[in-house]
Amino acid sequence: MISQSFNRYGDRLWPTTGQHGADIARQRLDALDLAALRHALARVESGEPGHAIDLGGGSGMQALRFASLGLSTTLIDQLPAEAVCWHGSALAGLLPLHHVSVDVHELRDDDLPNDVTLLYSQRFLHYLRFDDAVSLLRRLRGCCNSNVRCFVSVSGLQSELGEAYPHATRPVRDRFAPLASGMASRHGISAPVCLYRPQDLHALAHEAGFKVVAMSESPFGNLKAEWVGADQA
Repeated sequence: MISQSFNRYGDRLWPTTGQHGADIARQRLDALDLAALRHALARVESGEPGHAIDLGGGSGMQALRFASLGLSTTLIDQLPAEAVCWHGSALAGLLPLHHVSVDVHELRDDDLPNDVTLLYSQRFLHYLRFDDAVSLLRRLRGCCNSNVRCFVSVSGLQSELGEAYPHATRPVRDRFAPLASGMASRHGISAPVCLYRPQDLHALAHEAGFKVVAMSESPFGNLKAEWVGADQA
């Protein structure tokens, strides 16, 4: 069941797995979503589009948007096929879309596309321990085009999710715990999370082989960033 709005944006608790919060992409576009779509369109218009990955994208609404622009797109999310927004749609058969239904800890090399020019992950990486997020992103970096652009967001330690968060004072490598019970119930997040400070997100990019070229904090307190490959000028 979809709840009443639970934040200042008017988002409703449209569930994903039942443990990992609301599927925000089905409800609205934010500035990072729009930046990623502009990049997707630019790749298609360049004549060398490459491939997009929507990592932890829930029902895949943003993946569908990328593919609708003509960019070959892989959604990686553990939701089953029937939970994906294009499931059963005739339109999906006309678009360059692929869904890999897998827990990212079990991701295989042959699940991944080559020549990735756009890597997108909103509201997912905080569900991994920091070192696991580094390892996953390093694997993805190996699939990326030299001109890859990444659009990444994580829940911030200074957001309301950080209220009474039990690991707030721990270093990021040791920071992985459930939210305080009231906050977990409000947001539909029962899985443990690693909440980020800006310097933690910089460290994640650096250790995974990327560099941050833009970062902002949402009014809610979450962190949104654009990365490129560490070897890009």
